[in-house]
Amino acid sequence: MLTIDYYAEKCRQFIIENLMDDYGKSEDHNRYIRNMFYGHISYSKTVNTGWISNEAYNTRPKRATLDHFITPRLMISALIETRPDILHNKNEFKNIFELCTSVVGVTSKENNNLRYEREDGKIVIKECTEKKYNKLGTWWVLKNRKVVASSKNFPLLEKIPTWFLDWEKKLTVKI
Repeated sequence: MLTIDYYAEKCRQFIIENLMDDYGKSEDHNRYIRNMFYGHISYSKTVNTGWISNEAYNTRPKRATLDHFITPRLMISALIETRPDILHNKNEFKNIFELCTSVVGVTSKENNNLRYEREDGKIVIKECTEKKYNKLGTWWVLKNRKVVASSKNFPLLEKIPTWFLDWEKKLTVKI
């Protein structure tokens, strides 16, 4: 059985050895890197944090849609553009890779609204992660159908690296 360590290291090596030098030369290449990174995240594992949005909580027993609160495709772009040093550090990269496997529960409608957009292949962010997840209202964790934790703001924000949030803010367009 292949482990997350295996997927993270193979992904890191492939990016460094084959893709990183051409990043930024074309949007097609950038999209290829983003999709490849997302594929490695998807195949490695999904870690359900247990947190669900207020709307997903209120519409139970419907099944919540699992959502990567750190969009892997955005994370790899942020890494290459602002923190390429992390790509050269096996342990730090693995930590970021593993963080990208984390998901929260939201409704299908919320999931569609949380996505970033592309215009001519370029990333367009209309709202930063902090803002779009905080506006979903209270967050809940259930165990045996009982609330064991709640948070008025998005509870996993502190797990997101500040350099990623800063990078994301630079790409945010005014609506």
